[in-house]
Amino acid sequence: MKKIIPLIFIAITISLFALEPHFMSDPAISPDGEDVCFVYLDKLWTVDWDGGTARCLTTVDHYVAAPQYSPDGKWIAYMTSRDGYNRIYKIPADGGEAAVVSV
Repeated sequence: MKKIIPLIFIAITISLFALEPHFMSDPAISPDGEDVCFVYLDKLWTVDWDGGTARCLTTVDHYVAAPQYSPDGKWIAYMTSRDGYNRIYKIPADGGEAAVVSV
């Protein structure tokens, strides 16, 4: 029993150090100031400026970065490697199908 307790302690300590924190990044504010788009766990999310429930816009698990709203606020452009290359895609700000912008 005396040998098991230190092993359990070591196992718990190692598992705690293995946890990777995940933070939101790359916030972009819509032109009207009503919404915020951000990256979380390699997906694009939007949420009202005043808070609330965030809504996921992308479904593909690949590198996503640098979202930017179009001047009219209807589109969000972002970088992704979803097809194996870093390219710019755009997606409707309300959600929908993403399309490649640069080839």
